[in-house]
Amino acid sequence: MIGKIKVGNPQLKIDYNNNYEITFPVNYESKFAVKQIMNDLQKNEKELSLTVDYQKKHRTLNQNALMWALLTEWAYFLNGGRKGGITEEDLYIQVLHKYGQVKFILIKEEAVESLKNDYKDIVVINKGLKYKGELYAEVKCIIGSSNEVYDTKRMAELIDGILDDMTEAGIESANKRAMEEEWREYYGNKLQWWLGCYSWWTCWKGKTTNSYSKWFCSNIYTKDNKRLWN
Repeated sequence: MIGKIKVGNPQLKIDYNNNYEITFPVNYESKFAVKQIMNDLQKNEKELSLTVDYQKKHRTLNQNALMWALLTEWAYFLNGGRKGGITEEDLYIQVLHKYGQVKFILIKEEAVESLKNDYKDIVVINKGLKYKGELYAEVKCIIGSSNEVYDTKRMAELIDGILDDMTEAGIESANKRAMEEEWREYYGNKLQWWLGCYSWWTCWKGKTTNSYSKWFCSNIYTKDNKRLWN
């Protein structure tokens, strides 16, 4: 799969020759994903297939939009506000190598280049490996963030890595701070909610020894106005 995007309701057009054309309005938050997918499609002329499905919450699309907004701010800083130079795509590849998901593949040497059609980037780790009279190469394949392997947790790791690298580079612009505050608040609230659920469960089972769990449960009351944890 090349990638996934969020779209609106489709429209069907039928011309005089009975040819069908389906168009989908692309959600604003998916615009960067569309750009990435189109770049990938330009690398080859293979026939395509389209699968349409209902949106699943394997990750939030605003994470993808936030990631590209941060990369844009990063590139702007590195280029001194001028056009040209380092692009968001360059930085995207850089962070994927550092924080992204990878796959290691053993493949015939003559087929190594074909991997570029399926992965965002590749690195040949070792070559000249002989097997049954043929030469193979060990390749590290970098998976793009539009791939379904990037769930909410893995996208969060990618965004955290970008923020850390931007801070290390001395980028503390108003835009960066605003995006970081929004992200910390969103992810922090989500983490606190999960901690609360876990704490409630451990208290209910009477197995908790964690101080946070004890504090959390000490503020939960049962129907008869008694504390769940004393």
